[in-house]
Order: sequence, then C-alpha cells, then structure tokens
Amino acid sequence: MERNRNDGIPTATKVAILLALHDAAVDQMAWTLRSALTRQINSLNAVTNVGLEYRQSVRSVAFHANVSKSTLHRRVQEGVLDF
Repeated sequence: MERNRNDGIPTATKVAILLALHDAAVDQMAWTLRSALTRQINSLNAVTNVGLEYRQSVRSVAFHANVSKSTLHRRVQEGVLDF
C-alpha cells in the first residue's frame, strides 16, 4: 500500500491546520462579500464622497482576500492538506 505523503506531519500540526481551515470556513460570509465587491469595482466609483485612496485600499483588501481564499482552496484540492 502506498504511504500517505503526510504521514510524517505531527498530529499537532494537523490539528492547527484543521483549526485554520475551520476559521476560514466560519469567515465564508466575509469572503463572499469581498468577492462581490471585487466583481463590482465600479460601484465604488459611483459614490462621490469616497476618495480615491479609500477606494484603492478597499479594492486591495478585497483582492488579497480573494487571493488568500483561492490559495487555500487550491491547496485543499491539490491534496496538500489531505491527511
């Protein structure tokens, strides 16, 4: 039988990873909101009282949140976190 490539990972590390995944899942609604904001970037431009610097910071947060989310999902799909 083929040995699981994660057999050498300590149990405490596996638990820490599972807790991090749980925290990410709990924050799913925030991910959804950030993702929607990224798709509707021009909606911020319609608000006249919002400055350019603020709009850019909101876009940056939304972008990095999506990158982090996709990285986590990709790692799970690739089996990196497959115990």
